[in-house]
Amino acid sequence: MKIAQVTQNGTWESQYGLLYRMEIILEDNRAGEVLAKKPDQWKAGDEVEIVEAKPNAMGLTKWKLQRPQPGGAKPDDVQRRIDASWAIGQAIQLGFAGGESLPSDERLLERAQYLLTLRDKLMQM
Repeated sequence: MKIAQVTQNGTWESQYGLLYRMEIILEDNRAGEVLAKKPDQWKAGDEVEIVEAKPNAMGLTKWKLQRPQPGGAKPDDVQRRIDASWAIGQAIQLGFAGGESLPSDERLLERAQYLLTLRDKLMQM
């Protein structure tokens, strides 16, 4: 997944030294906050993997990111593929339940993303 946008959100003095707060928006429009040791650690266009995601008090998801490791699919990548397959299957079923023929690719992706977002919100409760 690539970073679409990075916005600096100030600094924070931690027990480990000065950390830089950044709001990151990924190319799939998910947004999260990361802390970094360098102000330019993450840039638009960087390929990243989300290692950890936790909701924070300000309403953003706090992420731990890493650059992809060489060597094939990671457990997180496999889980994302499972999640995507589930969401697309459910989106198709929702369309047929509503009396539609097979929805367009765009509509299917919108529904699938909505279901994944809804699932993530539920998991944070």
